[in-house]
Amino acid sequence: AELSTDDLRNDFESIDRRPLLMKWWSRLKPKVIPELLKPKPRPFYIGETIGREKQITQLRKNFRDRVNTILVGDRGTGKRHLLSQVDGEGVYRIDSVSPARESLVKICEQLAKAGIIEMPKGRSATPFVEALKEAGKTAKLTLVISSLDDITRNEIKYLRAIAEHWTIFASIESNQ
Repeated sequence: AELSTDDLRNDFESIDRRPLLMKWWSRLKPKVIPELLKPKPRPFYIGETIGREKQITQLRKNFRDRVNTILVGDRGTGKRHLLSQVDGEGVYRIDSVSPARESLVKICEQLAKAGIIEMPKGRSATPFVEALKEAGKTAKLTLVISSLDDITRNEIKYLRAIAEHWTIFASIESNQ
């Protein structure tokens, strides 16, 4: 047979001789005391950064001072999330620099859409690199690269050419 909790409580209270306040406290104590002892966590929101104030401050300082920055760390340490904190006017983003020509085209497309350059044409990466260098000479531009994990020597050469006139923020795994 099943009895409801209320039926059991009523049966027990009918034979319990303690004063009503004691009965009430004994029922309430297991619920109230643990709740009072629990630390009250502050609510956080998806995408919020907690405990990385030092790194974010340094990134913002590097952004303000136009310092090229590479974040190095193991997978899952929040490098990409920290890069999302680099924001402002003249910030352009790509996921990777591989393959080189495609990534350069993506950056140039973003700049052309913003009206900073005219879209270059060509089969090689050279006209795109030249267009990016010229754009960097006339405006303060920042390139944020989510991952340099699959970078090649050729792509390093292009990035060096762009880095003369752009500020670059990127991330790479520490075992690369």
